[in-house]
Amino acid sequence: MKYIGLLASSLCVVFVLLINSYYSIINLDVQKISSYVVESNMILEDIISKEDIVLENKKEYITRLQNLKKCIEKTKTSFFTKKYKDYRVKSISNMIEVVSNDKKINNLNMVKKYNKLSEKELNSILQKNFFEVTYLYTRAYE
Repeated sequence: MKYIGLLASSLCVVFVLLINSYYSIINLDVQKISSYVVESNMILEDIISKEDIVLENKKEYITRLQNLKKCIEKTKTSFFTKKYKDYRVKSISNMIEVVSNDKKINNLNMVKKYNKLSEKELNSILQKNFFEVTYLYTRAYE
């Protein structure tokens, strides 16, 4: 009976450690691909505001976007941020379509859609409740 307090406090410590590791993993994953996301957002801004420059340097922008796409796909992240990463890759794929084709309005809407979905996914990951966070999964990284 006297060890119940010790057991309860140990369980609380384990839960706190699980929550801390969950948010640390997500933070590390987002940091790994944040520079690529910033670069893709800068290219998107160029596509929207500096259309003439983008059309003049079409090949350069396409290669930059393809490199960003490859880098994001090759970056090792946990399963927690898989959907976020997938949405970012789809957004970049649509940006490649915007630069290479003339269907700008439809593809720009798709880029906007995937950017919103990725932000929504990231927000939902960060706002998980206590029970979802403390779920143990044996393979944290793919």
